[in-house]
Amino acid sequence: MKQKITLIVPVYNERPFIERCIASIKTQTVPFDQVIFIDDHSTDGTTKSLLAVNGEQDWTCCRFIKNQGVSAARNKGIREAKGDWITFLDADDELMPDACEKMHKAIERWGDQTDWIQFNHLRRYARINKTVKKYWNEDGWIDIKNLHDKHCWWGVWNKLVRTDAIEWRFLDDMRYGEDGIWVLEHLLDGARIWQVNQETVIHHFENPNSLTKSKTAEQLDLLEHKLRCMLRAHSGKTEPYENIKAIIGCIDSIREKPRYKEVRK
Repeated sequence: MKQKITLIVPVYNERPFIERCIASIKTQTVPFDQVIFIDDHSTDGTTKSLLAVNGEQDWTCCRFIKNQGVSAARNKGIREAKGDWITFLDADDELMPDACEKMHKAIERWGDQTDWIQFNHLRRYARINKTVKKYWNEDGWIDIKNLHDKHCWWGVWNKLVRTDAIEWRFLDDMRYGEDGIWVLEHLLDGARIWQVNQETVIHHFENPNSLTKSKTAEQLDLLEHKLRCMLRAHSGKTEPYENIKAIIGCIDSIREKPRYKEVRK
């Protein structure tokens, strides 16, 4: 029996990009079984574009209390999901035309062996009109032991997750790094991710309001605090060394990033 896939798209004030995102979903060679837009009470006209597609096929536009954040949006999407598998997309990015088709083929081949599947992506730089391969992984397993040798394990927009394998929810008090914490919690619990050497997403590097570019010192401090809390919790148990090493590696990687030092000035 063919597995069903739910696509969850958290949205907040994405008017310059939302039509591109919607178009990339509409033109899939194989359609998603369910598409859920979670609009965090946009104020720039984004909602109008979403309402225009509400109810189209199995598309749903949910609007909820103002400024709850991306974590709450994703959690609401998970609760509304009907699919056997869930994938996420940021509203300022777009899908490759055959993304859903690739996902179904990956599930057919690897779905019985893993609960997580990760894909590669392309990065689009509008300023120089260039699309490039970025942070490429070959086919293979990603787990806690080789975590820091792999690219883009931190994000969720490049992954498929079996719905019944989701044990953790996104932390509602985080608006930056919440996706990495979510993935890391599952990996620490023994999850493994099968990497597929195919691209499904075009990640646009042009939105000045994206959380990646607009992160603050407070958000970075909160992310580091959450990781240190995880470290204390796991250090108090009889944990494999690899688990402790993985958390410490995350803390070190944050503090070593040039962007971290720039924000901290």
